[in-house]
Amino acid sequence: MKRLLFTVLLTAMATAVFALEPGKHYDFYQSNGQNVLGAELIAETDTEYTVKLKYVPKPIIIHRNALAKPVELSKIQPAPKPVEPRYKLQPDFVFFAHAGYAYLTFGQLNTIFRNGMQAQAGADWIPLTPRFWHLHALTLSAGFATFSDASRRLQFVSLTAGPRLVLYHFEKYGIAAYASPLAGLAFTSLRGYTFSADYAVFTAIAAISLEKSFGRLTAGVQLNLNYLFDSSVSFSSTGINASVAYRL
Repeated sequence: MKRLLFTVLLTAMATAVFALEPGKHYDFYQSNGQNVLGAELIAETDTEYTVKLKYVPKPIIIHRNALAKPVELSKIQPAPKPVEPRYKLQPDFVFFAHAGYAYLTFGQLNTIFRNGMQAQAGADWIPLTPRFWHLHALTLSAGFATFSDASRRLQFVSLTAGPRLVLYHFEKYGIAAYASPLAGLAFTSLRGYTFSADYAVFTAIAAISLEKSFGRLTAGVQLNLNYLFDSSVSFSSTGINASVAYRL
């Protein structure tokens, strides 16, 4: 019994090792001299091979018992198919606009500038398909904010960039939550009672948004924290925006 099982196992292993591979080209030498060379193997059974030649429109059947010698692998094989990359770059852009109210300011100027107005506009580039990890898009944004108290005023225009990450996607309802850490430059204008200053500083924005998709159009709400990296005067603000976006 053990010898029989061992023989069956060896036979199965030999069949697996010497089995031909569909798609490759082989040379079939027949006893009648009608050799079929460079034929593409389509399928094989215990009794026959189904092959295809470039110059013959229909497949050819070659019987195993008609072969003069074992099938040989042809010297010329088809070029391997190029491997498709897992991620593909795509020209997919979304244009957006945010506008809202800035409140809960922090820093040395928060007692003067307690709240204000803010707005942003820019574009998201959705670079990859499928999405890599949580990366949804790369964002470039221009923003404006103004805070005032009587004749005193703080205004800044910012240019920021950074990733846009997917926190959660409710595909059934077309709702998604995103996080956007952005960094860049802010061109600041500060006006007091007796002085004025204009300068550029580094700025950072952290935003979380909840959006609902209506086809190409998206509407949502955004919470954000904006910080100005000024060595002499610290200032940051939180805000809430209404947002709208359109996907090309």
